[in-house]
Amino acid sequence: PSSNEAGYTPAVVSLKANHPILAKREESIYALRPFLAFTSAVLILTARDLPRRASLVYWEALLRYVAALLLIPAGLFGDIGGIAALLGMGDLAIGLVYMFGLPAELGVTHRALLKDSIG
Repeated sequence: PSSNEAGYTPAVVSLKANHPILAKREESIYALRPFLAFTSAVLILTARDLPRRASLVYWEALLRYVAALLLIPAGLFGDIGGIAALLGMGDLAIGLVYMFGLPAELGVTHRALLKDSIG
């Protein structure tokens, strides 16, 4: 069978165009851009004065857990691919570092970080 410029056979291109998840994959990645930009900006600004803004990083850990909760099963049992499971495990590891590293480093309790009552 002949292939197009991307190296896909026409059957694969047709499958991708008609599949509800594969056809929308690029659009969903673009939809994540504002979230990732916001998260990055918050973490960069937080790093400038960590003792005062540590609760933002602590809440980021909870977001990382949600991402792991969505990505790991999607990668293992869905049709997204194994890379999603690896990304989810990375999010889980980062969340654990944030959640347990911050209290140890700053000498504050989890409750103080959760309620933003440091100092």
